[in-house]
Amino acid sequence: MVVALGIAYKLYGGLSWMQAVFYGVGAAVIGIIVMSSYKLTTKSVGKINIQSIKQNWLLWLFYIIAAIVTIITQSESVLLFIATGFIYMIIKAPPAWIRKPKTTNMVILAGIGFGNMI
Repeated sequence: MVVALGIAYKLYGGLSWMQAVFYGVGAAVIGIIVMSSYKLTTKSVGKINIQSIKQNWLLWLFYIIAAIVTIITQSESVLLFIATGFIYMIIKAPPAWIRKPKTTNMVILAGIGFGNMI
């Protein structure tokens, strides 16, 4: 429908009623984007209520930071999304070498051994 309206607009040289139709279509597209954004937010981060914010506070923090950066720069930063995803993964499901470091015991034993020498 939008393509047909665009062709008609081009053929007739920009009629005033066609401009009004495009303004209406633009508003409808913005509405569709807002509704889709809300649905995506509720599915990925959670519903907008106190319990969800308390439960998923880190996701909400990343979401708000990404929104602020997007508003300020007026573009999406892929590196920001990758970095926050990596940080969230490390915090929620850390690799085995972070969960159970093997060097901690060695450091403690070495510290105890050097403490006895003094």
